[in-house]
Amino acid sequence: MKARLPNLITSVRFLLALVFAVLMENYHFGRGNVHVLDWAFGIFCFTAVTDILDGYLARRWKQESTFGRIVDPLVDKVLVIAAFLYLASNHFAELKNGALVNASGVAVWMVVLILVRELLVTGLRGFSESQGLSFKATIPGKIKMFVQCVSAGTAMIVTAHQPAFLNFAPWAIEFRQATLWAMVVVTTFSMLVYIERARMLLTVAMRGPEKNSPAAKEKPPLT
Repeated sequence: MKARLPNLITSVRFLLALVFAVLMENYHFGRGNVHVLDWAFGIFCFTAVTDILDGYLARRWKQESTFGRIVDPLVDKVLVIAAFLYLASNHFAELKNGALVNASGVAVWMVVLILVRELLVTGLRGFSESQGLSFKATIPGKIKMFVQCVSAGTAMIVTAHQPAFLNFAPWAIEFRQATLWAMVVVTTFSMLVYIERARMLLTVAMRGPEKNSPAAKEKPPLT
């Protein structure tokens, strides 16, 4: 059971990420179906938090596997990208002064930034592993994931109950925007780190046979 539990948690997280996407697809701002977004928010939080659990158990019990190494980050990407895609879509559109605006505060360019960063990481991971170089997740990458989850979750819950927040806690709207801008800054910084690591990776790759030397393999893992 110990051997299977981390992978089982990862599999459940993947299914919950798909359920989250279905709920977001069935939510439309201002149509009285706030409970749908509340359920989506709950599943989003549970799926994000259990990301810590499966990784912790796999390391503690020394049950790290290829399945977990591939699927676990995939779940994170599906969850975060789905959240921001829907938050920036017409599912969160409202009519103001005769024009449709986004009620969640998430702009399309923010989603593009997240996608560019993730595509860059995926490309670098594939290339680095083909060169026999380490590509382990590190602290900056985990901080990026944490900030993205906080900003997406805040955008969902504040937008779902926006009228109540405007009446009793108007500062919540500003807090939502602050978390979104924090997400932009952290994601951009993470992407710049990857660009620098890409330069280092290409330098190692261009050395030819030296890339297999002990010194080359001791390069720091990519974030």
